[in-house]
Amino acid sequence: MSLPCRRSLSFPSSSRFPAVKKRISNRTCPGCPFDCNGPTYPYLDPARAREIADGLRAGEWFQCHKTTGAGGAENGSAVYCTGALATMENDGVLGSNQPARIAMRLGLFDPDQLHTDNCPASLDDWAADHEN
Repeated sequence: MSLPCRRSLSFPSSSRFPAVKKRISNRTCPGCPFDCNGPTYPYLDPARAREIADGLRAGEWFQCHKTTGAGGAENGSAVYCTGALATMENDGVLGSNQPARIAMRLGLFDPDQLHTDNCPASLDDWAADHEN
């Protein structure tokens, strides 16, 4: 029995793999929760920061805060958070995150072009910053 050939690749739309259509920026945006130089860093509840860090290590995706709410993901404008990608790159775990690998393969971003200098050295450091 042969399986039908799929002519196009679709990125499943769900909370884990939303329909990402835009190229991802190489720099964090203003107010990014992963930007150590941001004016309000750190600002997340410590439990939420740990949940995000653990989720990224487990292969979940983290959407840019500018594309959440008000129909962000629903209208096709969902974008992976550049700060999360840069922090995972600094931590050495970017290649183990499936949504990030898919985005790389689709040409949505190049890890060599990420500006990682304003992001934490690791997800654990990032989560710990929110505990202080």
